[in-house]
Amino acid sequence: MAEWPEDDKVARFIDLTNPVRDLVKQAYSLKRKPAIKKGLDWKGPPLPESLHATALEFSDKVSAENLRYDDEEQGRDPMIIIIGIAVQLGIEQGRRISAKELREAQERADRIEDTFLALNRKEAT
Repeated sequence: MAEWPEDDKVARFIDLTNPVRDLVKQAYSLKRKPAIKKGLDWKGPPLPESLHATALEFSDKVSAENLRYDDEEQGRDPMIIIIGIAVQLGIEQGRRISAKELREAQERADRIEDTFLALNRKEAT
């Protein structure tokens, strides 16, 4: 199973899309494959910690039991589950991009503040 990069770094696009494509290939040929009896094999990164309270781990979402439940009880076929995973990956990727930009902006603000304080100390002497 793939992992998210360290320190909120942005994952490579192909590392996010290939696992989703692989799920589609496992579940579909040009038409939907018959009943999926053994589930699908998720090879992408895990569900982000920020979503644990509201969502199942990706590998659990595509288990035979959950796919059967989603189809029979919720009316959601595997393609909807796969697309949902893709959306959640996109949300996490966006969060990581924002976190990096915020961290860089904070570093610039800290440098400006340090410079300003140094100049004020210099003027006071």
